[in-house]
Amino acid sequence: MESLVRLWWEHRPEIEKIVAGFWVRRRLAPENRDDFMSVLKLRFLDSDDSPFLRYEGRASWNTFLRVVINRHGADWVRAETGRWVPSQMAQELGEWAVLLEMLTHRDRLTLSVAVQVVVRRSDADLTDRDVYRLYDQLPARTRREFVDVDVVGGKASGLRPDEELVAREREDELRRSWAVTWELVDQLEPEDALIFRMRHDDGFTLKRIGEAIGLPTQRVHDRLKRIYKRLAKELRERGVDGKELLAS
Repeated sequence: MESLVRLWWEHRPEIEKIVAGFWVRRRLAPENRDDFMSVLKLRFLDSDDSPFLRYEGRASWNTFLRVVINRHGADWVRAETGRWVPSQMAQELGEWAVLLEMLTHRDRLTLSVAVQVVVRRSDADLTDRDVYRLYDQLPARTRREFVDVDVVGGKASGLRPDEELVAREREDELRRSWAVTWELVDQLEPEDALIFRMRHDDGFTLKRIGEAIGLPTQRVHDRLKRIYKRLAKELRERGVDGKELLAS
């Protein structure tokens, strides 16, 4: 047991870095990361079945830990999302709304992928545009977290305490800034909010956005320009610098 504790503390910075990267990639709620770390620690310190006991040196420690943590992380996510229930609005809108909400909020697929799944499941009774409109009627639940991956997943761990503190403060500030941004986005006109989500949640090109909602590319460009201008003004009024957040 003593050797497992030693290995845990020796590799903890690397483990935290891998977990942070997993959390960002899966867009998981940041407040749940500590819970997972506690579960992971117990797993690594299990004297009968610790992953440390299975390390045979055929791969680097980083590769070995990444495989183990990603597998346990996937199991943890499945266990957590098993308790998911659709919103009342989704239930009122019908089965395709429930499926769309499940795919985007429970399974955490990007909106573009979820739309294609719903269209296929509906046997083409719904078009892409129909599903995007459906999404726009769903309540805002857990928004995607927009955090600098290099800060959280690549540089925050293994630094000196003062450097890590600065990185963590930056992460917290970005999360707070995006929380304010999404609050403002939800106050936009429905189509403007949808355009913003497609651009920033899925990384769609202007052309692809126009094809999905039936607008010329130039119109999409002009709409986004107005949206950014409005959001930047309101963010400044709330003391938030929107230049980095709204970079397209």
